[in-house]
Amino acid sequence: MRGSAFFQRAFRVSQEHPTFFKLLIVTTVSGGGLLTFSDASPFQRSITGASSQNEGKKKKVVVLGTGWAGTSFLKNLKNSSYDVQVVSPNNFFAFTPLLPSVTNGTVEARSIVEPIRNIVKKKPYNVEFEEAECYKIDPVNKKVYCRSNQSSTLDGIEEFTVDYDVLILAMGARVNTFNTPGVEEHAHFLKEVGDAQKLRKSIIDCYERASLPGVSEEEKKRMMHFVVVGGGPTGVEYAAELHDLAFDDMAKLYPSAKDYLKITLLEAGDHILNM
Repeated sequence: MRGSAFFQRAFRVSQEHPTFFKLLIVTTVSGGGLLTFSDASPFQRSITGASSQNEGKKKKVVVLGTGWAGTSFLKNLKNSSYDVQVVSPNNFFAFTPLLPSVTNGTVEARSIVEPIRNIVKKKPYNVEFEEAECYKIDPVNKKVYCRSNQSSTLDGIEEFTVDYDVLILAMGARVNTFNTPGVEEHAHFLKEVGDAQKLRKSIIDCYERASLPGVSEEEKKRMMHFVVVGGGPTGVEYAAELHDLAFDDMAKLYPSAKDYLKITLLEAGDHILNM
């Protein structure tokens, strides 16, 4: 009964003093409910009107990157009260676990990529995309400085700035070379679709050169020795894919080079797949 008397007094006060009183009470007792709300003063309406004007201006969300993190964010963002702008050197999302299969032709590159415009075109908010790279961020003025990654542009504009209210950094990371001399200049990486395509072409070139007449035995052994550095999931899977490619397909196409094939997997730890 004390609760009932309290609600009655609260309702009476809200009716007698609507100018400065704002009360919201919700309770449930045996399936019943009571709700009282008062918000009818001119002062309160003016505040509400100003708030509505501020809410009418959409916030600008800038997403840097179209990899796993950036694409997942775009897929899960369902609020239409934002304007979204995506900036990335790649205009597609790549399913990276299948990159080792791209190197040997088991899977084509076009099968593991999806244009980012196809992903966001069905979203309930406006999305703009620029194929460019970010080279500077000004957190004080909330600006992102970008430049086109194309060799030339049609309109001659290669650099531009993007304003933001919310900035999503989803650019991923670089391959760690551990400051080993010569890696950047002579090794192949397997992180992007372009890396897999270059690696595939390099393997074919090695087979072709090893099949040329006049090539010495030592040179053939050097050309047909493939070294995979890293005993993690990517390195182990790629070594297995390369083995299958060499013995199932390339041995039939290049019979003179198959006897010189050697695949080496290097890992700094005492066993592979240590994670």
